[in-house]
Amino acid sequence: MVSALGAIICALVVSGFIAHKRLAKDAFKWRRGGTGQPGRIDLHNRFGVWASPFHLMIGITGTYFGMAGIVLTLVAQLDTQGDRQAVMDKIFTPEPVLEQPLGPPDITTALRRFNEMETGHAPIFLTVHDVGTPQQFIEIYAQVPDQLIYSENYRFDSNGDFLGTGGYENGPWGKKLIYSLYRLHFGDFAGWPVKLLYFVLGLMLTALCVSGMDIWLEKQGRPARLNRLWQGFVWGSISALAITAAITLWVPLSAYLAFWGLLILACALSAVWMKMDRYYWLVISAVCCLGLLLVHTAKYGEQAWSQAGWPVNSLLLVFILWCGWNAHLHRKVKKLTQ
Repeated sequence: MVSALGAIICALVVSGFIAHKRLAKDAFKWRRGGTGQPGRIDLHNRFGVWASPFHLMIGITGTYFGMAGIVLTLVAQLDTQGDRQAVMDKIFTPEPVLEQPLGPPDITTALRRFNEMETGHAPIFLTVHDVGTPQQFIEIYAQVPDQLIYSENYRFDSNGDFLGTGGYENGPWGKKLIYSLYRLHFGDFAGWPVKLLYFVLGLMLTALCVSGMDIWLEKQGRPARLNRLWQGFVWGSISALAITAAITLWVPLSAYLAFWGLLILACALSAVWMKMDRYYWLVISAVCCLGLLLVHTAKYGEQAWSQAGWPVNSLLLVFILWCGWNAHLHRKVKKLTQ
């Protein structure tokens, strides 16, 4: 399902370019005033055009992650008489063939010998494969400077003796490309500037999807129940995420069931309650996110605002204030129009 949605994103980006005949002329167009609908359309189009490389990249790599198994099966049928492992061995280095006495892996020796090699690569993590079998081996994943590949992998037998590398650093370009998709999809390269860029572009992609539906609803005359249902889905997602996160910090509850149950409840509430408009959802979102922030701080104390926690919690606080301010403005406009 995720892969299908990724493919749809790619199709939307391409069809968007085809549909807009004046891309260059309207590259910086943003109309103000009036009902606000022309401005929403312009922003929607600008987000779609300027961030299109990011949208395509997210769509293509997301499609790959979900469809890899299906693609692997198809290629195996066409190229290796259905042998999936043979295809895997072309992309990812095959595991070493070993015959060793059974025993615990000597991780300490493997790490020491890795450090003695002075590769200049920073280790990310290690794993022990085929534990408790004669094929058992240790693999250290290390990040390669100035390359987008996820890692170069260093392999050691159970005694910590070096066996060889995965061959990704100096491998063929196709192998490097496949092994680079993870970092490309998640923005795990070039430090904080890229992470911040991905954050902004991710917000633009979200705004693009929501504004596109809003524009379509406006053209349909905003059917009351459908419009409320859409508002419930968008804002109910935020509220459901916040409540689920807060509850599961203290209660061993299935986060999946909690989230989907709350989202369905939010959509149902929007569909049946005629007064459930954007103002109420802004207030509900602010209250739910504030509750999450307080619960998280109560559980973890100072650690909630540590180096790892403060960026997320600070942004959550900014979002709470933004919801409160917009709810205030929405209420003022509502009073003036009544």
